[in-house]
Amino acid sequence: MNNFDFLDNEDFLNALEKQKVKLFVKPGMPLVSWDEILQFVSDHKSERVGYKILPNDFAFFYNRAERIDKINIFVKEVHRRFRLNHTDKNTLTCQLFGTTIVEKGTSLEKHHDSENNLFWQCKGKSRWMLFDSYETEKPYMDIIVEEGDVLFIPSNTIHYVEPETPRACVAILFDTERI
Repeated sequence: MNNFDFLDNEDFLNALEKQKVKLFVKPGMPLVSWDEILQFVSDHKSERVGYKILPNDFAFFYNRAERIDKINIFVKEVHRRFRLNHTDKNTLTCQLFGTTIVEKGTSLEKHHDSENNLFWQCKGKSRWMLFDSYETEKPYMDIIVEEGDVLFIPSNTIHYVEPETPRACVAILFDTERI
């Protein structure tokens, strides 16, 4: 049984309302195996997107991660709890990405997402560095996200992410103005 109660947690709702970063350590996410992820990657080679941003053949990026059943359980729960419109495909985006090897310095450059991000570390470990501006060299926050953790990153938060280990991650991007 999955426990998504952290979505109703006062800490999460405050983070969402105040647009503050919040890490949830092992909040009860479904366990997704490497076999399930690698099978999905193997079955959908032609759908791999973002070739310009993928550093090597061991990296993967898909915009339709909800097709993995255990991930879809969480996507449906986010829809339900926030009453997102199921028929509006632009309300929520579910991305699966990661790498089966670790190469430091191969991540996307500093960037921001225009939507809120529920970042679920399915496998491995990632390092998130958050910045006040694109010109700032030193992050104001440096977070290690472990397997099973979920990190809430508000829209427009400038960040840089690096794999600490081979990893598979899910980013659920949603716009609170549609909630």
